[in-house]
Amino acid sequence: MKKLLLIDGHSLIHRAYHAYPRTLATKTGELTNAVYGFTNILLTAIAEVQPTHLAVTFDLPKPTFRQAMFVGYKRSRVKPDDELITQIPRVKEVVKTLNIPIYEVEGFEADDVIGTLCRQATEIQVKRLKGQQVKNQAEFSSLSTFQPVSLSVIILSSDRDLMQLICGDRVVVKLPARSSHQQRTVLRSGGPSSSDSDIWDEKRFITDWGFSPKLLPDYKALAGDQSDDIPGVKGIGEKTAKELVSAYGDIDNIYRQLLKGRTLPRQGPTLIKKLADGQDSAQLSKQLATIDTNVPIQLDWKQTQIHEYDKSKVMKLFEELEFRSLSKKLPNDKYEQEVQEALF
Repeated sequence: MKKLLLIDGHSLIHRAYHAYPRTLATKTGELTNAVYGFTNILLTAIAEVQPTHLAVTFDLPKPTFRQAMFVGYKRSRVKPDDELITQIPRVKEVVKTLNIPIYEVEGFEADDVIGTLCRQATEIQVKRLKGQQVKNQAEFSSLSTFQPVSLSVIILSSDRDLMQLICGDRVVVKLPARSSHQQRTVLRSGGPSSSDSDIWDEKRFITDWGFSPKLLPDYKALAGDQSDDIPGVKGIGEKTAKELVSAYGDIDNIYRQLLKGRTLPRQGPTLIKKLADGQDSAQLSKQLATIDTNVPIQLDWKQTQIHEYDKSKVMKLFEELEFRSLSKKLPNDKYEQEVQEALF
């Protein structure tokens, strides 16, 4: 089984920064709690997932197409602490020293980059299985260097927005392990308290949410998302939004049912009026909540394949950052050999 592990870089940086104490610093005074936490989560995930392919994505500081679409998008978010921002270059240095490729595209969020890489990986897999022709030279190059019998994509993130990409057990979301400093639920609704190592596949998502993962943007179109300043439909909360999406599916069908005068049994004219008044907001909110899977970027299977890395450089960097305990978590030669055997 070939496994592609996609890392949501900024999600893990923020999680680590708030999870690990700010007493983590080098003797020279360099704050490293986010760098340490990120590296720990990364190495733990590699050990648990044992991927054959791996990539890390990051957000870029400039506005994205969503701000151009809706000026209020994420407007109320508090600017990250300077102590966090200054650690991002160090995180990227760790990733690059471990010989892991970084994907980031100006104008798009890391979620969109992950969605695009995920789509490309699964589309290529399906085409190979069906014997279909590819559309372009870039896709052909990917096929010629990667010939999986089966493939799974694991997305490592604490961001529930990425759950809309879940597809069966072929594309799943893995929640990073919670540190002892951060014993709180990652998802604020829709699911139970997560264990230290949580895998969300389609069956689990449907059990907890009551609808398919692909309908998550439709749910947010109605309920909104306060953390991203997505407005949703005024007066419709999470419970009603879940019931509507569970009963009727996407918002297009919900509004078709509205025209027919149908609604939830326990609701009446009030809900109909709320939906009618908020239709434009619902459509905009769905656009904002939907991950763009057509970012101008190409998944490179050869580049993302697990490669050897210069252990002396990694050890030197870890020594500089005073991450001596993490050196024990570094992938060993046996793992790299097993990856090569799995690929060939």
